[in-house]
Amino acid sequence: MKGIIRMNDLNKVELIGRLTADPAIRNAEKGYACASLNMATNRSATDASGKAGQQAEYHAVVMFGRLAKIAEKYLKKGDRLYVSGRLRTNAWTAKDGSRKAKTEIVADNLIMLGGKSTDDRGGRNDEVVVEEIETGNGGEG
Repeated sequence: MKGIIRMNDLNKVELIGRLTADPAIRNAEKGYACASLNMATNRSATDASGKAGQQAEYHAVVMFGRLAKIAEKYLKKGDRLYVSGRLRTNAWTAKDGSRKAKTEIVADNLIMLGGKSTDDRGGRNDEVVVEEIETGNGGEG
């Protein structure tokens, strides 16, 4: 017997990376707090000459409500964190008449993984100190 399988769309992003700047905090519509974060994720890459190195990708992340307040209180440039959420693209017309668009991650979960990127001897410190925060506000305010 054949059945119909319905697939729902999926818009989910998960990142582990470092903040490239302190969070920017503002009040959004309806009085909700909004935090804007910039994150970098790195991956190992080899260039055309065969030299190994790191390649960075940069991400814009926004958080609302309680999660934004937590970001304001606890996060700073260089912190390593896990963020999950969904993609959202905003489009607008600039003053010069050109069309602009920005894709960002609307976070609904945050795990702080520690702040210090090197140990006391100058080596990498990838020890994970986890503090998971459930917001219950479902993202946007």
